[in-house]
Amino acid sequence: MAYVENAFGVQGVKLLKPYQEDLLRVFENKNKNQGGRAKAEETAKVFFQHLAHLSRKFDPEREKLLRERDSKALAYYAWCDTQRKEHGTVQENEQKLAKLREVGFLPDPSETFKPKVRTQGLACELQTPGPQLVVPGDKANMVLNALNARYKSLYEATKGSNLLEGELKCPRAYGNAQLDTFLPLTLRKEGGASVPFSQVKALGTSGKNGDELLFLTNDGKVAVLASPGIRYLGFVVKEAPKTKNSKSHHANVEVESYIVEHRRLKVEFVVNNKSPVTNNSETHKKSKEEGAETTFYPLVDVRLESVLTFIIDKEDSSISSPDIKAQSDYNIAGICNGTLSTDLGGNRGVRTMEKNSTYYDVRKGEYKTLKRTALPLVRDVGDHLVFDPRFLTIDGKPIFEKTFDTLMTSFLGITYHVLPKMHGEKEVALSIQQLEEINRLLGLPPQTQKIGVMNEEIETNLKWKRVLKVGRDVIFFTNSGFLDYFGSTIDLLTQEGPFDSYQQLGKAVAKIEYEKNHVRLSLEAGVPQIGAGMWALLDNKKGHKVSKLDQIQQGNDTSWNPDPTFACLHALYYHQSPKTVKQHQEDVLRSQPEPPAINLLVTRPAGNFPQTNGQFTPETASMIQENLDEAIYGLLAYAQPWITQGQGCTAVKTLRGERLMEDRATARIKTAFIRNWLSHKITTRQQVSSTIDRMTEKLKNDLRKDYHEVFTPKQREQVGPWREDLLDCVREAVSSCVYNPKNYQHSYIEEYFYFWRCKYINRIDNYQEVIPVPRLTSSL
Repeated sequence: MAYVENAFGVQGVKLLKPYQEDLLRVFENKNKNQGGRAKAEETAKVFFQHLAHLSRKFDPEREKLLRERDSKALAYYAWCDTQRKEHGTVQENEQKLAKLREVGFLPDPSETFKPKVRTQGLACELQTPGPQLVVPGDKANMVLNALNARYKSLYEATKGSNLLEGELKCPRAYGNAQLDTFLPLTLRKEGGASVPFSQVKALGTSGKNGDELLFLTNDGKVAVLASPGIRYLGFVVKEAPKTKNSKSHHANVEVESYIVEHRRLKVEFVVNNKSPVTNNSETHKKSKEEGAETTFYPLVDVRLESVLTFIIDKEDSSISSPDIKAQSDYNIAGICNGTLSTDLGGNRGVRTMEKNSTYYDVRKGEYKTLKRTALPLVRDVGDHLVFDPRFLTIDGKPIFEKTFDTLMTSFLGITYHVLPKMHGEKEVALSIQQLEEINRLLGLPPQTQKIGVMNEEIETNLKWKRVLKVGRDVIFFTNSGFLDYFGSTIDLLTQEGPFDSYQQLGKAVAKIEYEKNHVRLSLEAGVPQIGAGMWALLDNKKGHKVSKLDQIQQGNDTSWNPDPTFACLHALYYHQSPKTVKQHQEDVLRSQPEPPAINLLVTRPAGNFPQTNGQFTPETASMIQENLDEAIYGLLAYAQPWITQGQGCTAVKTLRGERLMEDRATARIKTAFIRNWLSHKITTRQQVSSTIDRMTEKLKNDLRKDYHEVFTPKQREQVGPWREDLLDCVREAVSSCVYNPKNYQHSYIEEYFYFWRCKYINRIDNYQEVIPVPRLTSSL
């Protein structure tokens, strides 16, 4: 392999030459392709000077904190082993809490401080309740989909979904029925009788400046907005007039849509301005008789303001391979300079960033800009990942990937960083210190870089008030990542004994006070935006509705959605919820006391494994095998696109055939669960190996069938020729995760998957096999 020593003239920086070219492409894009390669090399030199400084300053402390993770876990495991030997079990009592305080998982109960977040200078999107998306940073098409999803069609969002049933099988009929729930209309005359939205045919305005919004019904009557909670903002025009019309701002402009606002989210009524209802139409004659001196335009669509913010994911959604992440950074640079685009292929054209619209504000009597894109945030990787040293080293040593990510994100121009996999306040404090140093290096004011903290590790939740205290000047967002928390819970409690069946485990752990604790303490501290987790069932929008309404009523400002259509429906539920988010949050503060620490830890959902004469009963043995089948097939199905295509978050089919959004968190749960059963002899290595082999064969058959019978020619072209022998790498990756030969104390899957990803690439490219050096620290 060809390397560049002292790359870009920076002492100690060693780069793989092809990777250097990838980075220069990123920096050329940052510079808007001005100044060519010479300018890009100057930019790269500044970047690597900063990177070398940050790595030397902060990486040793990060390594120290990672080792603290291990020492605390090992101390608790040893105590659990002793308790089981002496008492047969680990009892849920004060002794357990005392031990967790002693090893450093729990804060002292005498801590009574109440942190207050005082972050300043946040974008308005971060102060408005609304949906959020998470997308893989390296997929330009998906990034653009999220970026452009600020406004989405309500009618399109329901197509093909299980929401459509009975009398509301048509997307438009369903959408109109939903609008009736929060957008009441009444007739202008005839005593103000109510009008269902399904009767609306066209829209127009009255008044000199179009300051009253009118709805024309199918029978020619005129209706108006009936709720004081709905504000008419104005109308969107193709182009603002260059000169002010003395008679009306509404004259001689092409009206494209009308905008109203409810609960701080906008609703846009799109009209056809090419086919106005003329004076000769019967409906218009009737409307004039009612006094509506206006021209109406036929209603074409209803768009809801949907995605306010979206997370460009460098962690779960992509696999953190340096070459793939270079594409993520290229896309981020494109967002920041307004040039991001992607060729859709097949003569479908080029997708670009949505341009902002111009609308006339009827209240202020002036033309304004209507933002058409969502606000980008970036989720950098967790503290435990190390940059692949085959691509980059500094002073002959690998660097932490977190150091690279936070600098690159800031360097390209995004200041909102989402921090995953934080274990307690010390790690959050270190991240803040590093970001403040980045502010200094880039010549930015203090506290320019802001953080969103993922409350997804059990230690972080137990110390949540400490986390809020150290981040009080820069926190813009907190999020409860239940799936990772699920895996973290198994990790911490795994030596207490065997867990319940995989199929029942989620229901048992979901009863914990974790999410309530997160919301309540975040509210008390005044966190600007509080978030909840992802809806993963891609074919169940009915279930999505129940889940998102529940999250809103729990006091969450935002939560995650798998695609823009789900986000659009999520926006609908903010309008339909019985109360505003603020009112729900006030209810939470009144009704939910701070839970005691023992509630946050959760009683381990112990499994019931009946035996007869030292052998599991037939029913128990069958249950064990069914659970292993489901967990291992799911792990294999997730590993396959991770290793063969570099996709860290993707829709996969479960053993039951359901489409499910899987990511590292779900893989972590399955891995931790199988390790737990192996550790406590509920299963054996022989049984697990046999199950892995059998489920690998099933996955091969399922994938082969999809490839030949379901995939389009374009999809087959993208995947390449069918080679099921390459799935051997998938099987080996899952085996290494489950058996954990490096004895990691946490069930993260990255190093094992990454190792076999590299082996896979070596095979398909016909390279001589080069076994990559480990990319994670021993302190995982």
